[in-house]
Amino acid sequence: MNADKKRILVIDDNADIRNLIQFIFEKAGIEVSQGTDGENGLAQLKSEKPDLVLLDSMMPGLSGLDVLKTIREDPDVNLSHVPVVMLTANSAAEDMNTAFELGASSYIVKPFKNNQIVAEIDSILQLKVS
Repeated sequence: MNADKKRILVIDDNADIRNLIQFIFEKAGIEVSQGTDGENGLAQLKSEKPDLVLLDSMMPGLSGLDVLKTIREDPDVNLSHVPVVMLTANSAAEDMNTAFELGASSYIVKPFKNNQIVAEIDSILQLKVS
């Protein structure tokens, strides 16, 4: 694993979404790993310590909002500084507000355009570097 290479963790129960995001960002030289649900994603977060998390809010078991809350509040996770981008079909204002109140860095509504997600992630990772 290249220490200079940026790493993204995609946590989404939809394999097609995870694979698409992995394809898009690996072409750009960003390492991508996948979490299949909330519990699996949290375990990967702790071991991989990514530079950014793309997180679906609607998943079976532990929801994305539960994962976000754990990332921001659980000292055992120790990743409160990691940007989290919600990637969800929930477009209601109250869902967005809840995500931002819990500490989301950004909110992208599915379906998304590839250039939209690339621009958003690039913007956040650039801010993190400078």
